[in-house]
Amino acid sequence: MIKRPYDEFHLIDGSKMLSSDVDVQITYEDSESPASGFDQSGVYHRSIDRYNRRSWKFSYAFLTKEEFVYLKNLMKGKATFRFSFLNEEDKMETVNAYAQPLSVAYQSKRSGLFKNLTIEIVEC
Repeated sequence: MIKRPYDEFHLIDGSKMLSSDVDVQITYEDSESPASGFDQSGVYHRSIDRYNRRSWKFSYAFLTKEEFVYLKNLMKGKATFRFSFLNEEDKMETVNAYAQPLSVAYQSKRSGLFKNLTIEIVEC
């Protein structure tokens, strides 16, 4: 049974994610091209493929088995998906995205809880 509230502002292919325990961490990062590097004189030349690519990090201290399976199934078998979120202008925005491998630190056999789950979603 899922007890955790659904997140109205973060959706994967139209399905709501579960609310994370802390605020979602948003990162903006430039993607360097393979052409970046040092020349013969030692000067670094930076060539950017994409500026300000966003990623969102969701953290959960613990989840029930049902909650873990629900989140995992939102991304299962999908190389990319549509990720919708509330942007800086308080408007819903949708982008193509993918998920980094899920990270779970521990599953308690006694309690059945999955602990310290981290999900990172990256804009394509």
